[in-house]
Amino acid sequence: MELNNKKKNKNKKKGMGMGREREQGKQPEGINAGEGKNMENTELEKNKKEMKTEEIVKITVSKEAEEKLMAVIEKVNNGFDAGKVNRQDLASWVLIRFAKECGLETIKEIRQDHFDEFAVLESILKRSKEQGQLPQELKDLVRGQLNSFTAPRRAGKKPLTKNYINDAIESGQETDKKD
Repeated sequence: MELNNKKKNKNKKKGMGMGREREQGKQPEGINAGEGKNMENTELEKNKKEMKTEEIVKITVSKEAEEKLMAVIEKVNNGFDAGKVNRQDLASWVLIRFAKECGLETIKEIRQDHFDEFAVLESILKRSKEQGQLPQELKDLVRGQLNSFTAPRRAGKKPLTKNYINDAIESGQETDKKD
């Protein structure tokens, strides 16, 4: 008996079985009597969830951006008794407002902040492959690299010895040599 009560409690927590109907104020009318209503409710719930997921899109932001967002939320909600602003509300409002006021200078600044040399090279290489030839500047650069690989190597500089101190040499002073 006690085992059955535990199962019923688990089902209530999960929203299963007759307990859910009782919680919603419905009276069970037999096994098949409420089946049509439950299917309609299930379909309505699915439709509501689909509408919500169509309206909401999740994004990921950096830790710094999240900290700034939370600071602004705190400022907005401090002393605001007529409602409450959450992260999603504020981020959506900021993005919509920014999109309306985003001009060419802002776009240029964003592009400069996110410039990537490797992405540029990949783009040039992709276009070159499609066209079947490299731009002349890249040809010269590649040939220059080839020449640097085939050119004879210079002898390396001699290392400093312990006999001299750099400061003394620069000032023209002689130091005691240890032989």
